[in-house]
Amino acid sequence: MRFLAFTLALALTFIVLFKTISPTFKTRQATLNNATIIKPKTALKPFKLLDTKNHSFTEKNLRGFWTVLFFGYMGCPGVCPATLNIMQQTFQEFADGKAPVKFVFVNINQEIPKLADLSSYIKDYNENFIAVVGNNEELAKLTNQLGIFANKEAEGIINHTSSLMLINPNGQLTAVISPPFNSKELASDLKVLTKS
Repeated sequence: MRFLAFTLALALTFIVLFKTISPTFKTRQATLNNATIIKPKTALKPFKLLDTKNHSFTEKNLRGFWTVLFFGYMGCPGVCPATLNIMQQTFQEFADGKAPVKFVFVNINQEIPKLADLSSYIKDYNENFIAVVGNNEELAKLTNQLGIFANKEAEGIINHTSSLMLINPNGQLTAVISPPFNSKELASDLKVLTKS
């Protein structure tokens, strides 16, 4: 009799614990919309680009805070403007527009635009967005390790990776966020990922 009572009590304890804990696991798994977590994480290797103020921008600039990298180019007819607009809307999803990440637009066009033009282009979306450029050799040092592709087609159109790359404060690729994008879902993913 005592054994039966003990068994029932133990079973009830497990049931209560399961019902208490399992929703947390389910919620945790269901919170990511378009993001794929990357494991194992490895730090980005050295590269040297320039920002629109003509300052050096290297792997060291990706440490100490969360960063979203997006690879595109001025003159892009569709993907880039759409993604930049959504990133702007995503920042507005956070209180006072203070997102937990910095946003960096990496120019992938071999014909590097004037820094002033690129600065004006990116600031039209958000004054806090950063844009960087680099020669083919230095750009390849970054794109190759992230698996970014860019193929120039007819009439100057560049077919390129449209995913967002999330870099953690240790300078490591943490997640790849794939389109189609939605500002509310993207903001939700960033909240979850930057707190994990």
